[in-house]
Amino acid sequence: MTKGEPDRIVTVGRVRRKHPPLIQDVWFWAALSLGIGTCWLLALVLGRSGEWLLLWGQWRQLIWLIVLYPVIEEWLFRGVIQPRLLTKRYGGIACCGISVANVVVTLLFAGLHLFSHAPAWAALVIMPSLVYGWFRDRYNSVLPGALLHSGYNLGYFAFFGLAQVS
Repeated sequence: MTKGEPDRIVTVGRVRRKHPPLIQDVWFWAALSLGIGTCWLLALVLGRSGEWLLLWGQWRQLIWLIVLYPVIEEWLFRGVIQPRLLTKRYGGIACCGISVANVVVTLLFAGLHLFSHAPAWAALVIMPSLVYGWFRDRYNSVLPGALLHSGYNLGYFAFFGLAQVS
């Protein structure tokens, strides 16, 4: 933070946290890089690459997958459900910055992905979901999670194409 700039303080449960603006948050950029990098590494290990070349003809579906679904999911899970759980007796309790509300929402989020992914692929959304929830608690906003979610989906579909979506 720079001098003269007010500290941003967000209350999660009973804990008050200070954080920089999102654009200056090293954790945000690290999370974005790690998510897209993990998609790239997984694609490399599994022998998948260049799928993005095939996607441009399916731009309408890509808008849904990279922009609309992430925004809708983040609004529902981390904009509606997670804040309500944070007000419950145990929802605001956190360990290593991960609130109980975040864990519950993550399990619901992974369960929802069972409708469109094989169980192993649905389980792979657990870690990203915890990250989205951590940023929701950190900023008291769904914006960081929605941006990360869109970035992760962009990485996923760029390297794996639409084949994993049923």
